[in-house]
Amino acid sequence: MNRASIAAAGLVATVVATPAAASGLSALAFSDTVFASIDSDDGSVFAATGVKRSFGAQGAATRGFIAATSGLSLSDAQRYRRGRMPLDAVDRQARAVIGVEQSAGIGFVSLGFGLSHALAKWSTRPARWRTGVALEANIWLRPDARQHVALAMLGDTAAGSLWARLRYGYRPDGWLLAIGPEVGASVTRSSGKAKIGLHLSDLKLWRMEAVVSGGVMWDERHRPGLYAAGSLWVTY
Repeated sequence: MNRASIAAAGLVATVVATPAAASGLSALAFSDTVFASIDSDDGSVFAATGVKRSFGAQGAATRGFIAATSGLSLSDAQRYRRGRMPLDAVDRQARAVIGVEQSAGIGFVSLGFGLSHALAKWSTRPARWRTGVALEANIWLRPDARQHVALAMLGDTAAGSLWARLRYGYRPDGWLLAIGPEVGASVTRSSGKAKIGLHLSDLKLWRMEAVVSGGVMWDERHRPGLYAAGSLWVTY
């Protein structure tokens, strides 16, 4: 499945005000985010990049956004370079999404819908390229400055996948980052995975923010393994 959305989940862009449009509309607020992620599990490595623009009336709680992501299996690319896999079998995916995000009190919610192009894989027949639709949802809760809860979900008909992750983070006094547990699960046409681990998040420097996580996982045959992931994004 496409890990690009994992890096995008929960991104709350910093508002950057722009001058009012010539048509006389009130001033608009824009923010742009560029991000990258890398995920490793079950012996495979997947990298993704993307961009997101949020927009809306200055100071408004409800805003729109557009986002585009692309991803590539570095493991498949290595197999292709060694002559062990044809180019059209290398797992690479792309997605374009438009949506709305709402801030209210301690909460933040975003919903996005768009198009996806991905390599669909089955356990009983050859993989083939498909175009479909993608639906994503993100919910953030910050009860106070120390704690946060984040739920991210993604469904993609092109890849035939469902994915969800829940995180809780706590920032102790004097710490520059938050730490906490995470659980996740994913299902595709040919496989399934469950994960439990720890994450380090809310690590901020200038306009950059980073998250790293890792833990244990089990596949659809209940075989255990390890996973690790990292994301970095810049908002301007």
